[in-house]
Amino acid sequence: MGTEKWRLSADLENMKVKLELTLLELSKARQYGEELDLENKDLKVSINTAFKHEEDLSNNLKEEKQHNSQLTQEMNQLKLKLTEKSKVIEKFEDEKKIRLDLEAKVEVYGQIEEQLKKVKHELNIEQNKRQELEKATERLRQTQEELVASEEELHKEQQLHTQLKVRVKELEHQVKDLEISKKSSEELLENEREIRKSFEKHMKDLQMATSQHDTLEEIAKLREELHKERATLQEIRVSESDLQLLCNELEKERKLTAELNKQITALESANKETATSTLKAALDELDRERRARAENDSKVMELEQLLDDQKIDSENMQHNLNGKIVSLQKQVQVLEDELLTIQDEYQDLQDKYNLVSKELEINQSDVMEVDKVDSSQASCRKEPPSPDNDLEKSLEFSTTKLNETLNELNKVKTKLFQTEEELRKAEADNTNLS
Repeated sequence: MGTEKWRLSADLENMKVKLELTLLELSKARQYGEELDLENKDLKVSINTAFKHEEDLSNNLKEEKQHNSQLTQEMNQLKLKLTEKSKVIEKFEDEKKIRLDLEAKVEVYGQIEEQLKKVKHELNIEQNKRQELEKATERLRQTQEELVASEEELHKEQQLHTQLKVRVKELEHQVKDLEISKKSSEELLENEREIRKSFEKHMKDLQMATSQHDTLEEIAKLREELHKERATLQEIRVSESDLQLLCNELEKERKLTAELNKQITALESANKETATSTLKAALDELDRERRARAENDSKVMELEQLLDDQKIDSENMQHNLNGKIVSLQKQVQVLEDELLTIQDEYQDLQDKYNLVSKELEINQSDVMEVDKVDSSQASCRKEPPSPDNDLEKSLEFSTTKLNETLNELNKVKTKLFQTEEELRKAEADNTNLS
């Protein structure tokens, strides 16, 4: 009995110790349970905040997706604009080639202008030669006129010579007639002398008769006979004076005809020699001048045609150049406007990129906090939460998208720099052209 009591007391003490230990363990478990409750409450709060944050992140991701879709649309629009810009740049390069061709044509036009100057100089020389030829032709014409005048004078002198010959023949006939009349006048003079002698005798007889027969009738008859004798004497004297004048004129005409014959023979001999030589020289010079004039006229016609063609070509080239310059200026203006719009769009994209980068930094900080919470809850949970993985994936996707947008922005920057350089080159070319 005593042993049983002792055993029971020992068992009771052991039980008491165990109960105390269990009570201590229970108190510890209660404390731990309270701590666990507190931790669970904190975990629930943190999980709720995490879920809220996850919802916010999902909303942000949706907004980012929408924003990324907008960015993709904007990037597509920018790509379209860049393709259009590339087309415009290709057009600008084509215009540049055309401008280079035009510059080459302008150089050719300058060479043509130099050739035109040379041709004009040659034309001036040809015109001077033509003027000299015209002067020579004028001198030849004057010499021809002088020759014609001399021939006319010769013809007139020949006519005068023939007229003088006719006049000489007439005068010779007149001289013969005068000689005949002289003979007749001499006969008349002899008759007059005889009549005078007879008249003197008759007067003596009349005086004797008057002294003897003083009658009126005989006196009247004698007076009539005396008047008749006086008239015949007067006619004989007039015919003698006319005959003397005719003889003097005939001598003068003979002298003049002799002198004229001498002059005519000298003129004929001299004029024949000089006229033949001058006419031959004049004909040769005229042939040369005609040939030279024909050649010069053909050259002048060709040069005038070339000048007209080159003027038309230069006017067309100038018109085309003006049109090309105006079109290039318009294209440069359009490119400048597009560059300004692209710069504005680039600035907007830069601002959006800054906002997205800030949001990404905020999201990364939130993810770091969630990772910390997850690491603290790893002792309580065995399985990792799936939304955190989704958040990480979405963040990785957003980062990749942001990197893609950055690459696109860098490409846009390079294209912008290229377009700016091309615009500067175009402006410089336009200034050079103007």
